[in-house]
Amino acid sequence: MRSTSTALALFSFLAALATLAFFAASGAAVQGDVSSLSDEALDRRLQSLYRQIRCPVCPAQPISESEAPLSRIIREELRTQIVAGKSEEEALSWLVERYGEGVLLRPRFASAMLLWLAPVLCLLVALGVLRSYLNSRRLR
Repeated sequence: MRSTSTALALFSFLAALATLAFFAASGAAVQGDVSSLSDEALDRRLQSLYRQIRCPVCPAQPISESEAPLSRIIREELRTQIVAGKSEEEALSWLVERYGEGVLLRPRFASAMLLWLAPVLCLLVALGVLRSYLNSRRLR
């Protein structure tokens, strides 16, 4: 009885280990290896990436639509990085490091927190001032 439960535990452990190894290998292949992607799939992936990036020259236009020379250079560099095996997040991080957070059409919340919270903070300050004004009028 004891050897059966030990064998079953060993089999379960090996099955879990094999499953984990399979998912880790397939995740690595999906994440970094673009050599297996067709040109069409690679172009779709790159176009999705290009639509997230603002042209540094053209106001409010993604680099996917811009014909500015700098946009072409950025597109070529991103393509090189993706083909070399970098993830989209790594390529975006490189771009933000080089050009700043303003290069993203939708800035990350952490970096733009003050921008998003400024209206709420102004409203809270205005309500506090109004409350103290009304309280001072009641005391007179």
